[in-house]
Amino acid sequence: MSTRRAGLRRWELFIIQHVHIDIGYTHRQETIADYQRQFIAQAVMLALDPAQAAREPDSLFKFTCEGFWAVEQFLAHASQEEREGLLRALRSGLLELSATIAPSPAGHARHARCAAQPASP
Repeated sequence: MSTRRAGLRRWELFIIQHVHIDIGYTHRQETIADYQRQFIAQAVMLALDPAQAAREPDSLFKFTCEGFWAVEQFLAHASQEEREGLLRALRSGLLELSATIAPSPAGHARHARCAAQPASP
């Protein structure tokens, strides 16, 4: 049974797969660089997984690289095959890059406001 309270709006939330780059707060830079390389490698693998073909367009795995610093770390250690996989995932639109070298706290607040919006009637 579904009930709806008068005056409340229904919201549609968009979930964005990404990892936060936080150098020095929880771990040293070398450790964060290694984590970021692993995250991107896993995201590429999931984006290019053949199981994606069976999913509805709104259910596809997608990933956003929060800052280009992480991509640079990945590329510095990636094999040719891993680089080609990254390019395929980017060209498919399942992996996205942000236009910043690293995130800014102000950007997160603005992004959060844009990601939650009232649902269409």
